[in-house]
Amino acid sequence: MSRTGRFRLLIGLMIALVLALAVAPMAPVAAKITEFAKLPETGLSALLPSLEKLPVSLSVMMVGAHPDDEDNSLMAYLAKGVHADAYYLVSNWGEGGQNEIGPELYTALGALRRQELLAARALDGGVQLYLGSYDFGFSKSGEETFTKWDRQKLLENFVRIIRTYRPDVMITHHDTVSGHGHHQAVGMLIIDAFDAAADPNVFPEQITNEGLQPHQVAKLYRSNSQQPTVLVDVGQYSPALGKSFYEIGELARGMHKCQGMGGRPAKGSMIRRYQLIESAVGIPESENSIADGIGLNLGEIAVGLAGDPAALDSITAEAVAIERIARAIVAEFDVRNMTSVLPMVLDGLKRVRALAEKVAVADIDASSSATLLVRLNNKIADFENVASMLLGVSADAVASDTEVVPGQEFDVTVSVWN
Repeated sequence: MSRTGRFRLLIGLMIALVLALAVAPMAPVAAKITEFAKLPETGLSALLPSLEKLPVSLSVMMVGAHPDDEDNSLMAYLAKGVHADAYYLVSNWGEGGQNEIGPELYTALGALRRQELLAARALDGGVQLYLGSYDFGFSKSGEETFTKWDRQKLLENFVRIIRTYRPDVMITHHDTVSGHGHHQAVGMLIIDAFDAAADPNVFPEQITNEGLQPHQVAKLYRSNSQQPTVLVDVGQYSPALGKSFYEIGELARGMHKCQGMGGRPAKGSMIRRYQLIESAVGIPESENSIADGIGLNLGEIAVGLAGDPAALDSITAEAVAIERIARAIVAEFDVRNMTSVLPMVLDGLKRVRALAEKVAVADIDASSSATLLVRLNNKIADFENVASMLLGVSADAVASDTEVVPGQEFDVTVSVWN
């Protein structure tokens, strides 16, 4: 081969290598964009998990310092596999972090990361909550962090959130002594809030002025690979969704784009290891699930009420009847005749609405009925969601002006189909 030929071959190989290096990193990104277009689920893949959620009344709150401190795969497993009401409580919007994809920093970065959190929740099925701190940058310890954060105010916010959403279980990755100072501070707040939310003498104005009630979280878990008390396989495959919960979680994690998060979703078993560090329902010798020892349905929750025996008997009987209807809907659902369960769905919706009204005015202890009321209101939304999917209800709202400003009057045309 001539010198010119060898030179051309070398140049060709160099160009091919550059192109390969340029294209290779984009493959998983392109895959994530493609997968994102397919989610959230629609049609039957959305209906089946929604049906399976009807009998379940478990609530789980994951807590983290920053956006991307959540376990997206565990969130997907809880929301789409266990069918719990799943929340991610983030301490701040990550304003003090870095940005791998653009010039936004500080407040602008916080706004961007908030949107990334919401995009992640759209995929993993969780609900996003906010504690109210700010990210001032790296901190070496929890104590240093609390020189800039108002610990008492954040605890007050934390207790208010617990008393509002009334989770059965809280989960976190953060301890009180390792990692980022923000992580340590949040780890301290979680321990404080676990006890404080149940004490009526702590922030009593939330009870007298805001209508909230004390709430005892049943369990608090922290990730611990060395001494786990419970193992969760988030690699379980969901035939209805066509993916494992780990795969869904990795797609959700990929929404944290400014932090370079997410990767190529892997298949197979993926074990999460958590340690039970606080419990109001006892410490078992072994656990099969984070929900062990917790009432998972309306009937079991109603049994724990206190008050007038006649009222309690009536409420418990109706809660059990609603649970039976929900289970019958799941058992009798037929993909070849999906609307055949619609009468039961509408009956269940009517009953759960009526029970919520009854519990609100019944002669029972307010602190013991508050959790049931929250679960009933969530269950109303669950039944409404299934009913709207079976009926094919959809709505469009179109404004008369494409650009509006605060204070402007304009017309809105709403079209509803079913």
